[in-house]
Amino acid sequence: DYYEHWLAALENLLSAKGIAGKGDVDALAAAWERAAHATPHGKPILLDNDPSSTKGRSSPSG
Repeated sequence: DYYEHWLAALENLLSAKGIAGKGDVDALAAAWERAAHATPHGKPILLDNDPSSTKGRSSPSG
């Protein structure tokens, strides 16, 4: 469908420009998926909600 073609084109562009490889894109998509499942209903989905992420947890100030 349209969305899948658009997403594939964006992923190809990111790879061609050397911004992010397929593995990077896949890892980030998986992190968003985990964050979405860990976020309570009605709350904004934040990547910081990914239970597998340790980003921002090492210092109390964030």
